[in-house]
Amino acid sequence: MMEEICVALGPRRVSCFTGVSETEENSSRLASIRVYRRPSAFAGNELMRAFTLARSFSEIGIRDRPRVVQLATCDEGYLGLQLQRWFKLPFVVYAHGNEVLAAIDSDWDKPRLALRKAACSRQ
Repeated sequence: MMEEICVALGPRRVSCFTGVSETEENSSRLASIRVYRRPSAFAGNELMRAFTLARSFSEIGIRDRPRVVQLATCDEGYLGLQLQRWFKLPFVVYAHGNEVLAAIDSDWDKPRLALRKAACSRQ
């Protein structure tokens, strides 16, 4: 879904930050989009993830000057909350079906908080 959004918005309006490694299939479709592929931002120990996220967000902020952040799931909401706090960036959450129900029942409060604090959430 996020790939379709990136393609629809086009290279002048969007860049993409992802933990998905490059493959022949996804590289050709997104060839004109700036894609920051950082698998280590979503894997490994907490310190390495935090370091990679901070470094990546700084790089993207300097290069692309984003005005809004779009998140593919409410589980990624913690990223939107951090970016909102650090850079005053509004964020959008795309929540899918049972994901919203799971967030309500979760012991982890970040997805619920992200849904409440998002500039826009689509279900």
